Amino acid sequence: GDDRLLVRSQFTKGGGGTVAFDYMLMRVDGQWRVVNILTDGISDLALKRSQYGALYAKGGMAAVLASIDGQIKRLHEH
Repeated sequence: GDDRLLVRSQFTKGGGGTVAFDYMLMRVDGQWRVVNILTDGISDLALKRSQYGALYAKGGMAAVLASIDGQIKRLHEH
């Protein structure tokens, strides 16, 4: 519908190949938000869901939150 949008893009790698990089957006409270990223057709959301599911199975919600916290800290370092 009018509340979802797919933006298709393509990146050229240094070696000359290309990578399809698509953004799935959703309008939330009147603003567009990226809700998923697909790289060569593989969903980042699905990968994260699988990763967090495995973390949860091993260490519960505390392990999931610790992982997210670590990712945020690494992003702030750059």
